[in-house]
Amino acid sequence: MKENWNGKTVLSLSGHDKGRLFLVVGDDGHFLWLADGKSRRLERPKKKNRKHTKLLPSEGEFIGVRTDGSLRKALSKAAKRLMYHKDSRRDSSAKG
Repeated sequence: MKENWNGKTVLSLSGHDKGRLFLVVGDDGHFLWLADGKSRRLERPKKKNRKHTKLLPSEGEFIGVRTDGSLRKALSKAAKRLMYHKDSRRDSSAKG
């Protein structure tokens, strides 16, 4: 049985939303229900095949998210944190 991804951050790997971050608001095994607060609001999440997404590390940005506005802010914070980690790995590998 697969791990439950509810409340986790994922990156879309295929489709018209490729490269965008989403919050998993539902998980029924093979499919995930995704929301980003803008094009896919919490009331109408997108159904996406699990294999077309990549699970990203999260640090509790989504605790207390109840509205689309707070979801957008949390995804923005997660994107900035991920870009910082990506840049810091690149800088440390360039030094050595």
